[in-house]
Amino acid sequence: MNEFARNFEAYSAEVERKTRDAVEDFGALMQRAMEKLQQSIDEALEKGEAATQEDKVILTQASRSLGNEIEALEEPTMDALAQTSRTLANTGERLTQLSADTYNEYRDDWEAQLEEMRAETSAFFARLRQALVSDN
Repeated sequence: MNEFARNFEAYSAEVERKTRDAVEDFGALMQRAMEKLQQSIDEALEKGEAATQEDKVILTQASRSLGNEIEALEEPTMDALAQTSRTLANTGERLTQLSADTYNEYRDDWEAQLEEMRAETSAFFARLRQALVSDN
């Protein structure tokens, strides 16, 4: 039984290390992607003199939410990544509420950035699953 306990402890430590490494790498990737999206939103706010007050509120809230998540990813955890995913979903929803004529030039870029983050998230979970089941 002692051998089983040692094997379990070794396996547990390896799983924890692989998960931690994957979370750190993915957190850094998401942080950079969110910074890029936030910069684009901030640029739209600065250039949007003709924007409605509602559009300005939507963009300000989206930028602020992204900024909070960027800070949270300084020390990424699975919980922080889960919250980041919720924030990205909310941000995508907010951006669809913008008036059509004000931000058309940005909309395609934002949708592409959000889609890239969704794809990266799916790839992260696939890599994590693979790392956890692969032979050492």
